[in-house]
Amino acid sequence: MVGRWRQSGSPYPKRNLPIPIAALVVLSLIAALAAPKPGHCAGRAKARRPAAPKKPGKPQPSDYQKLQQLQAKAWAALYAGKLAEAAKHAKPLLNARFESNLLEAKHFRARWYWATGTKASRATAKKAWTELRRAGKSDANGVRLKIGEALQLAAANNPITTARAIKLLKTVSVGDVSDACIAEAGIELARLHMSAGQWKEAAAALKAAENHLNFQPKNTSTGSSQRQALSKTVTKPFHDQIKRVRRQLTLARDSGRGLFEKGEKLRKGRKFPEAIRTFLELIKKYPEDRYAARGDLHIGYCYQGLGKPPAAVAHWGKFIKAAPAGPWRGQAYASLIDLYLGELLDVTNAKKYAAAAGESMPTGLKDNKLDCDTSWKSAVYGIHYHSGIVAYVAGDTSFAASHLGKALKAGDRKWGLAPQARRAAGACPDFRGVGRLLAFAKAGRPLIPEKVGPRAATA
Repeated sequence: MVGRWRQSGSPYPKRNLPIPIAALVVLSLIAALAAPKPGHCAGRAKARRPAAPKKPGKPQPSDYQKLQQLQAKAWAALYAGKLAEAAKHAKPLLNARFESNLLEAKHFRARWYWATGTKASRATAKKAWTELRRAGKSDANGVRLKIGEALQLAAANNPITTARAIKLLKTVSVGDVSDACIAEAGIELARLHMSAGQWKEAAAALKAAENHLNFQPKNTSTGSSQRQALSKTVTKPFHDQIKRVRRQLTLARDSGRGLFEKGEKLRKGRKFPEAIRTFLELIKKYPEDRYAARGDLHIGYCYQGLGKPPAAVAHWGKFIKAAPAGPWRGQAYASLIDLYLGELLDVTNAKKYAAAAGESMPTGLKDNKLDCDTSWKSAVYGIHYHSGIVAYVAGDTSFAASHLGKALKAGDRKWGLAPQARRAAGACPDFRGVGRLLAFAKAGRPLIPEKVGPRAATA
């Protein structure tokens, strides 16, 4: 048997047969251990697939956008009166590599120094604006220089320099300037109008500034020079400041309104002494308010209500003398003419104030301070009507016809041309008879028939 094993080519004797069987067992065990478990290959194949792309995160702002954010924070702090915070945000902007940011930063630095209010800091602000003039000649830079010049003019705090500052900022044109400095100029213009008591102009300046900030181009394909929309980041601090100035405008216009309405309620309740005291409090407390002059006028009405025509005459005379073409003087002229003619029977003084009213009216109608022009417009009818009556009483029918014709036109504008509107003119009942008086005056007919006039009396 041994010989048969060796002849078959086996190198091992019969006693070594178990060795290869053991090796096979070991190899089979190793193969079993190395074999993948069910599902393991699928997991490894899945792991080898390329990873899914990550969801895009919030885009990071560019360097230019970061500078815009800093500028917006600086403006917001400056307008809120937080000067230390404003300086903190503005300081890095002076090292900006973009020219537009750098020029705005230099202007902001000047504004910051100016806002501190000291003599030394304002001198530094002037130097900063001088440096800015040399730094660049862009349209936006030109607007900023005008703002600086206007602030310096307004600092003198007198009507002449304020008017010059207003005139300067009115030259700022929107044009193709895609910069918030236009809105900045509009805000400062509104403030100047407020200091001059020009409420309508202040509101219009704020509206123009707001429109500039909200501008959206209709077509952006016409070229790069077209005016572009401003980002919300840039516009927000200026929008917020416009809201603040609007609130200030409302308060400035109506700060004395409560006292005026209180005085009027007392006057209409025939509590004339209390009404006079209320109007005097209004004048003392809010001398620059648009209701102050109106309250001063109504003190004369209180004296009339008390049955004291001489006191009313004295008060209105003083009121007119302070500002002959000022707000609510037109009503004072008309009341004086009516009082002299109707109650005091003084034609001479009635003629005097009729002439003075005619001289002051053109100036008053052009003055938009403290609603002066509006008050004069509402007095045009009364002045012409009473002036026409004075001329008629004095026997000057042609002059009477001229004034009564103007009164008729003013009344038509005020109450309407329709007959029902004329009949409804309860606020001025004499308007219904103006046409008849005008016809008499044009015909040369006397206001007082001769049989009851001076000739009949002396006959």
